[in-house]
Amino acid sequence: MYVPGSTVKVCQLTGETGKEFNRPTTSQTEKRYGLFGTDEGHSFQHNGVTYFLFGDSQPTATFDGAPNAQTDSPRIAEDNDAIGWVSDTSAGPDLKLNFITDSSGAFWNPVVLDSRGKPAISLRANETPIAGIGDGERMFAMFGTDNFLSNPADGPASPDGAATRSVMAVSGV
Repeated sequence: MYVPGSTVKVCQLTGETGKEFNRPTTSQTEKRYGLFGTDEGHSFQHNGVTYFLFGDSQPTATFDGAPNAQTDSPRIAEDNDAIGWVSDTSAGPDLKLNFITDSSGAFWNPVVLDSRGKPAISLRANETPIAGIGDGERMFAMFGTDNFLSNPADGPASPDGAATRSVMAVSGV
């Protein structure tokens, strides 16, 4: 049962400015990583690091003077998620989120590969991380995919619809 008033915001993880007090965020994700915002996320710990799996991540139009839109290289239009991390395990107002980056230094869109090294699933609109867990040297992540309204053959990705399949991925990171 939820008790009104029992939940308090600790910090804002993404964006440049905290909404309540109009102050800069500690993470400064637009300036540092070209990440405007995300709409979903799940976190888990692995080997002393807290990972944040973000779904439906929105890049800034440019990053470090170069194009950074979802369709700009090295981004893959079919994948719009992000992976952030912190090694500080104490959640507080100064939590500084870092991101796994691509060759430009902008946040990286993860790609789930099959056994041949080819993309196995898409991570378009409403195809997002569901959960993650660390187990020894490996990380496992669950993703929802196959949004029936986000098929590229049908036109641009739709913000509607939902994932119709769940998959588990493993990483040796």
